[in-house]
Amino acid sequence: MRQQCRITCNNPLNSEYVIIGFHSTEIAAASRPGCFYHLAVPRSETSLRVPISCYDVIGNEIFLLVKIIGEGTRCLAQLQKEDTLDVMGPLGNSFTHVEGKRVLLVSGGVGYAPLRFLKRVLEENNEIRWVHGGRAEEDAMPADLICTED
Repeated sequence: MRQQCRITCNNPLNSEYVIIGFHSTEIAAASRPGCFYHLAVPRSETSLRVPISCYDVIGNEIFLLVKIIGEGTRCLAQLQKEDTLDVMGPLGNSFTHVEGKRVLLVSGGVGYAPLRFLKRVLEENNEIRWVHGGRAEEDAMPADLICTED
C-alpha cells in the first residue's frame, strides 16, 4: 500500500540517529516485526526511495530508526511534526513468532531497528537476551550486552 502520512515526531537520539514517527491506521495494522517501508525523500534531488526498517508500532503510529549517512537520510532527519511523508509498505517478510523459548537477539548498528519491535512482541511469552554492537558510542543502543570498537 502507498499513503501520504503525517509526521508525528522527530526525536534525535544523538548526532547520527533520529527516531521518526508517522501516523497511518492501515499501515500500522499491517506492520509486523521485520517489515520495512520505502520512503520517498522530500526535499531531495534523488528520485529513489529509501528503505527503512520498522522500529516499532504503537497504536496507529509507526516509528523508524534512521541513521544519517547520506543525502536521503539527512533529508528524512529534517522532517518536522505535521510534515507529510510518502510511504510504501509494509514490505518484506516478518520474523517467525515463537512462544515459551529462550531467544537470543544479535544486532549491529542500524540493524537494531527491526529487533526492537521483535523484542517487544516476543518478551511477553519468551526469555529474551540481546547483544548489540556498533563502531562507536553513537551506535550503542539499549541491550543486555553492548559492544563498540571504540
